Amino acid sequence: MKAIRLVPIMLLFTVAMVSCLADGNARTGVHRENGWYHITPGTADSISQRPIVAVKEFMNMRLDTNFLGRPFIKAHVCKHKAEAWADSTEQAIGHRIGLVIDDSVITAPRVNGRIESGAFTIETYEGRGLTELYRRLLAEKRDTLMRICVHRYKDSPFWGLDLDQCDSLANTMDYHDDHRRSYKVIIGGR
Repeated sequence: MKAIRLVPIMLLFTVAMVSCLADGNARTGVHRENGWYHITPGTADSISQRPIVAVKEFMNMRLDTNFLGRPFIKAHVCKHKAEAWADSTEQAIGHRIGLVIDDSVITAPRVNGRIESGAFTIETYEGRGLTELYRRLLAEKRDTLMRICVHRYKDSPFWGLDLDQCDSLANTMDYHDDHRRSYKVIIGGR
């Protein structure tokens, strides 16, 4: 019975910790697309207006664990955004960029150098909430791609696939590519 009472307390603690990571930048009243943004310190609305990269442009997302057993998400930006990502991370050296999800900053790491590879990781205090965030990011990317392909119906790369297969396919697809061609490459030219 005591364990049931602890669940709401733990949820409140998790929310408080995520809020602390956000440096007070959560919920500005302005709706932003989910993705990575420049963070400008010392301003009322410190999140830039346009994302560096949006979630729909994330690729090859993977949930992994570090040497302490804490989860983290690793991913890459799509090839069409790799140069913009490298330029933006170079511009942000010594400053923070923030991952904004539902108009709240989830994490805001300090950038130490230009990231030419397009790779990034998403970490939170003790890895809290990352499994759910990973599923959410995959679902958002899948849903975005499915909306693009929905007018093709049976010609859609997602036709006849279950949700796990759709997530796997969406995770490898570049938002900016021709999706029919990408699908044929992935499944072997059918």
